[in-house]
Amino acid sequence: MIEFYDNDMSVCAQKVRLVLAEKNLEYERHHLNLRAGDQFKPDYLKLNPKAVVPTLVHDSHPVIESTVIIAYLEDVFPEPSLTPDTPLQRARVLQWMILPDSGLHDACGVTSFALAFRKQLARLEPATLEAHYAKMPDEKRRAHIRALVERGLEAPGVGPALRTYRKALASMAESLAKSDWLAGDCYSLADITMLPYVLRLEHLGLDGFWSDLPRIRDWLEAARARPTFEAIQNHLDPQYLAIMKGSSEEYRERIETLTGTRQ
Repeated sequence: MIEFYDNDMSVCAQKVRLVLAEKNLEYERHHLNLRAGDQFKPDYLKLNPKAVVPTLVHDSHPVIESTVIIAYLEDVFPEPSLTPDTPLQRARVLQWMILPDSGLHDACGVTSFALAFRKQLARLEPATLEAHYAKMPDEKRRAHIRALVERGLEAPGVGPALRTYRKALASMAESLAKSDWLAGDCYSLADITMLPYVLRLEHLGLDGFWSDLPRIRDWLEAARARPTFEAIQNHLDPQYLAIMKGSSEEYRERIETLTGTRQ
């Protein structure tokens, strides 16, 4: 039996849902409202002490960290395969799988909060906002989120985050110049890993980040055309999309300054 602790808009949860869909696996879904603090409830913290999503529970054993979860699913449910046949191509898949954990995921969070999510938290009553911060077990993350809410694009790390995103897209375009998908001619865990991060930019109105990288556009269209894309599309939250839509337009000039590019 598979249970999945999920959030509609979480990029990490989205990539796990894509793998579950590609492998046609049935599971019991538990949606966590992150703004309401579901991730801080004691029963969930027993499964995931980091108080983040997603968490997979398979045969009563929790598996956390999305990169680990999708590798686990590929190992336990090898068909249909989402890894290439050759060692070199598998190494390339692994390089893309670990990219978010080496900076891109943080860049996504910083960008999302600086442009959009801060608006949600900033509307809370001061005491409610402080209570929300206090529930965060990671003190460093707590301070970082506070700075993003208070300072937006002027918070420390926003410029480097935007440039990290741009660098990742350039690397994707370089790989896609050699093959249809990121690690070869077949859709793989590499593409599944990167797809939610590119979509997040689009939702934030930052699709101009790849206006000069047509291979990213073509790759994104091909990924959308897969039937399993419904694992993302069918769960998109209109309220969150509305919060994100147009956020970058308000700050377009500042974003161009921080990235050194025109949107």
